[in-house]
Amino acid sequence: MNNARLIKNAVYLGSEGRESLVDLSVPTEFNGKTILFLHGFMGYKDWGCWNLVENFFVSRGFAFCKYNVSHNGGTVTNGIDFPDPEAFSMNSYRKEKEDLEAVIQWLEEHFPEGKLLYLIGHSRGGATALLGSAHPKVSKTVTWAGISSIANRFPKGDVLEQWKKEGVRYVHNGRTKQNLPNSYFQ
Repeated sequence: MNNARLIKNAVYLGSEGRESLVDLSVPTEFNGKTILFLHGFMGYKDWGCWNLVENFFVSRGFAFCKYNVSHNGGTVTNGIDFPDPEAFSMNSYRKEKEDLEAVIQWLEEHFPEGKLLYLIGHSRGGATALLGSAHPKVSKTVTWAGISSIANRFPKGDVLEQWKKEGVRYVHNGRTKQNLPNSYFQ
């Protein structure tokens, strides 16, 4: 990949001032369009094929930015293994939307020539992309396997009542074998 500029694992200030990681790749022959990629639940910017997706778009002239949401359980020293389950437990759609706005601001400061901004959100990141699509800097929004409903992502009946009562429920991460806490917010 022929980059005019590559920023890897830079730090941005996300929701509640929490530090998280952001990458930016700008091709030598930039077409004027920047893709901002949003990962899904229990995801992170360097998961699976996201670096290949980045290479694909950069090789076609797009600048490509991807970032970790601030409360995904990663840290600036370890962005992939969820070493901070407390931060994971406090994540919310509101925080993810605030992170998106913070990364858009980061892009404006670090890459002002990227005027046309396209969002691509995967899974839960698709919901965040849709929530942030009204931002005046966003030109287009795409979801890849985006969730169909925020409400449908929540448990129902006795499971929901138990979550409310206990204040936390646990979700299993098959990759790290962790049971990660989800706090209940009202």
